[in-house]
Amino acid sequence: MNLTSVRVWPIQNGGSLIGSATVVLDSDSGDIAISRIRVVRRKDGGAFVALPSESYEKDGETHYVELIRLPSRLMKEIEFRVFKELGL
Repeated sequence: MNLTSVRVWPIQNGGSLIGSATVVLDSDSGDIAISRIRVVRRKDGGAFVALPSESYEKDGETHYVELIRLPSRLMKEIEFRVFKELGL
């Protein structure tokens, strides 16, 4: 599976969400598009790429569950390309 395209939309609202993205992966059975990827600013000034997830409340705390998992090699490539598009 290879990363074939990346589309990024910067968000400049002053919050921790600094961008969103959609990526397309090619596979033997056709292209796979993943949207609702978030780029989030960490409190230490860094950033991370978060794949689509759902949240739920348990014992008064919010928890998140990933909706998709990718191999680390592919995730690193997505992060590199998304950060490059955002100028990070």
